[in-house]
Amino acid sequence: NFDKVIVFGPDHTSRSEFKVTTSDQNFIGYSKFVEVDAETAKSLKIPFDNELHRYEWSIADVVPFISQRFPHAKIVPVLFRWNLNYDESIKFGELIAKNMDDKTLLVASIDFAHIMPANEEFNNIEDGKSLDVLSSFRKEDVNALAAEGKPALIAFLRAMEIKGAKNVHLLNISAQSYPKGKSNQSVGYISLIYAK
Repeated sequence: NFDKVIVFGPDHTSRSEFKVTTSDQNFIGYSKFVEVDAETAKSLKIPFDNELHRYEWSIADVVPFISQRFPHAKIVPVLFRWNLNYDESIKFGELIAKNMDDKTLLVASIDFAHIMPANEEFNNIEDGKSLDVLSSFRKEDVNALAAEGKPALIAFLRAMEIKGAKNVHLLNISAQSYPKGKSNQSVGYISLIYAK
């Protein structure tokens, strides 16, 4: 029964001039718009960049699932540029934790290793390292991983620590190669649940 879902994602294209941004524009779900929790977004005191959030897929891709599973929830979208440093990421995780209660779900929508040329075995090795770091809350090792959205991962882990969500359950870990002719890379995916 979550009524607020905070979604972290990377600013893939580094289009924004800001290191961390949010938006107050509603998102399209399955059959309706999903409303942004503007009050929480404002309380974060980070820049609004509606244009960036309109075109960044890391958050937009999970919104339909949120609208289906939690139809009454509002969302708080947060995008991170690659250059938010470790200390800034930790502080942001602490800020997010202050804006979470027992009816808040925090989601990090992040891909893991991108391997070129495609090699699913190598993906599995790199994603195994990521799984180990994420499961043991080793925030200081995140920047050494072959993963995108490292500042978001650091902030996510710090928020989970503060909220006492230290039980980590693996749902799935896999690598996928793109179909021939589309791209010569493989991408890793890890699905984890953090709970008290």
